[in-house]
Amino acid sequence: MKRNCCISIELFSVRLGRRRFSALYSAIIKENEASIQLHKKCGFRKIGIREKLAKMKSTGKWHDVVLMERRSTVIDIE
Repeated sequence: MKRNCCISIELFSVRLGRRRFSALYSAIIKENEASIQLHKKCGFRKIGIREKLAKMKSTGKWHDVVLMERRSTVIDIE
C-alpha cells in the first residue's frame, strides 16, 4: 500500500504532466536518510550530489545535498 504522501506526489505529478512539466525535483540534505528513502518509495531517483551546498544556521556546518528526480508518467519523454 502506498503512503498518503506518495499518492499526493503521484496526483501532483499527473497535474504537472498535463501542463507539460516533465519532472519533479527535490534537494535533500545527505544526512536525512529517512527523507531520501521516502522519496525513493515515491518514485524519485538519485541524480547527483552537490557538495557543501546547504549551510545550517544553527550549527554553521555545511552539508552535501542529494538531488532527486521523478519523471512524469503523463508526458512521453524520448
